[in-house]
Amino acid sequence: MPIDNLQRFYRRYYQPDNAMLIIAGQFDPEKALEYANAHFGIIPRPDRQLENTYTEEPAQDGARTVRLQRVGDVAMVGALYHIPAGPHPDYVPIDVLEHVLTATPSGRLYKRLVATRQASSVSGSAYSLHDPGVLKLSAQVTPGNDPEAVLSTLLDVAENIREQPVSNEEVDRAKVYWMKVWEQAFTDSARLAVQLSDWAAQGDWRLIFLYRDRLEAVTAAQVNDVANKYLTENNRTAGLFIPTEAAQPHLGAAHAFDRRTRR
Repeated sequence: MPIDNLQRFYRRYYQPDNAMLIIAGQFDPEKALEYANAHFGIIPRPDRQLENTYTEEPAQDGARTVRLQRVGDVAMVGALYHIPAGPHPDYVPIDVLEHVLTATPSGRLYKRLVATRQASSVSGSAYSLHDPGVLKLSAQVTPGNDPEAVLSTLLDVAENIREQPVSNEEVDRAKVYWMKVWEQAFTDSARLAVQLSDWAAQGDWRLIFLYRDRLEAVTAAQVNDVANKYLTENNRTAGLFIPTEAAQPHLGAAHAFDRRTRR
């Protein structure tokens, strides 16, 4: 990475018109504004104008699989599904769906993979972003199990909700969990500051309260709808990490060396 590129990036984006100051905790508002003005108000406004993003990733037109073999100890498998941006009405049902799938010990993936000792752990995350993001599901394969089989089970559980719909009980359990996370964030000033910055980056800090309202109102029908809409084969990229004991030779490099020696 040339240093000129790093400096150009810094000068363009690390500017006051592209920054947000968040102050959380018990403080004197007038004094805080005084300090903010003293330390940040002296920074001059840049002359350049930042352009808004005008492109959007096209819809995925088919399943994709990535397979990586490298020196390591533990096999991993996972899947990514495209989802809409955080402010979208579908995001909260997707967040609930992720918990239904991966929660310990009630999650569907936990029961199918960890409880049966095919995987030592499962995890997931629905990325809440300004632009469309992804829902990530992954499993750490227990030694002695076939990663391909574990991935097959993971995909079957995730993409079979049309046949085995999410229940009201599962949704209620997930709502209790996420409401607790939400409430705990408001009791910790550091966590609250991070939460506010995350939601503000998506468009508006008040989205945190919209999330809460949507979470309180979410239904099993909504969760099943987003599962059938986004957890589909054509919207999925699957991945496998297969550990090896020794580094694998790079055939492309070997062939290039062979061509050079023949000359």
